[in-house]
Amino acid sequence: MAIGTAGLTAALAVTRLLAVGGLEGSELPYLVSGASGGVGSFAVALLAVLGRRVVAVSGKPEAAAYLQALGASQVIGREEACDQSGRALLAARWAGGVDAVGGALLSTLLRSTAPFGAVAACGNVQEARFEANVYPFILRGVSLLGIESAQYPLALRTLLWQRLAGDWRSAWERVKVMESSLTELPAQLALMREGRLAGRVVVNLAS
Repeated sequence: MAIGTAGLTAALAVTRLLAVGGLEGSELPYLVSGASGGVGSFAVALLAVLGRRVVAVSGKPEAAAYLQALGASQVIGREEACDQSGRALLAARWAGGVDAVGGALLSTLLRSTAPFGAVAACGNVQEARFEANVYPFILRGVSLLGIESAQYPLALRTLLWQRLAGDWRSAWERVKVMESSLTELPAQLALMREGRLAGRVVVNLAS
């Protein structure tokens, strides 16, 4: 349960990202937004375990040490990751990325991904809408990958779980997991709503 839907979604995002993105061996890092959350923390850890350099985006400065322990080579704030210039294309800064935020951050990531890179979109923490133009797609060949884990075919889902239990196990073992009783859960949910919770919470129904 520590892996849960968030871990499965991150595994699916990273699998598709590396399969589609044509930047094997690139020295450019991958960007992960919402990095201290469930999907983001798994994505950071998994990309790092797979030998990719990762830059994590978080609005929580206090989470920097945790994200570096997951494998991030650098942690940046949302302001640095969001471009407000309105330019159609930006300097190629990323090999690709996993975005759990949406909004301006997703728009910036698409415009600053290197040629033939890919961006896996799996959340809307910031905003469900984002501005886009065709230039990242027709001038750089960037791919935007929609990630949806609930209807993912069972046979392929099983393969991902097998990898998470096998050669990817060291990735999710890095993720911070806290156990909570039902009586403690309201306090944990309050921290989550305030943006002060990093990692995963597993509810122990027997306590």
